[in-house]
Amino acid sequence: MYIQIVKVIIIVSILYVWLVRYENIVKEFKSFNLPEWLRDLVGIIKISSSIFLLSNDIRIMYVGILGILILMISAQLVHFINKTLFMKRVPSLVLIVLSLFVFFYA
Repeated sequence: MYIQIVKVIIIVSILYVWLVRYENIVKEFKSFNLPEWLRDLVGIIKISSSIFLLSNDIRIMYVGILGILILMISAQLVHFINKTLFMKRVPSLVLIVLSLFVFFYA
């Protein structure tokens, strides 16, 4: 039961950020001098990975959660390299914790 709730939180947060607040994503990638194609690729992988969490097939769900983990760890690395404030790092840290919970307890 808790796993399903955590998966819904992950899915909704990713979809909200990448679909509703997309302008912020554009600004953030520009501020880090990252190319548009990378932003689009990250968005495609992140949205796809979050949808994979809905699968009843545990292998597909694990592909999705690993995709999210890799992207969130990469986001932490970009924030570290660019020396951003801790508050800017919190969303990806939260998603890492939630994704690890799903990974180990699903």
